Amino acid sequence: MNLFPPQINDGYSFKSNGDTAKLFKIGFWNQEMKAEWKAAADFFIVEDQRYNNLKDFLTPDQFDELPRSPVGTSCLDGSILRIFQRK
Repeated sequence: MNLFPPQINDGYSFKSNGDTAKLFKIGFWNQEMKAEWKAAADFFIVEDQRYNNLKDFLTPDQFDELPRSPVGTSCLDGSILRIFQRK
């Protein structure tokens, strides 16, 4: 399994530009890494409140949605995790 840790902090670790290798080394990610991740990942784990940002990408013809997490990641509404597997 390969994980992409910079995305765990979502927008807090996203940089709109910069050297990709240097950004990754210090825990950041950019548009180039985002495109690579979207093209290569077999699974996508998304908080329900952030699903709208990816719904045009996570289409039923390309992905199966697996059962959602039974509890959220925090006490906030929308923190249930949605899990998608590439077909």
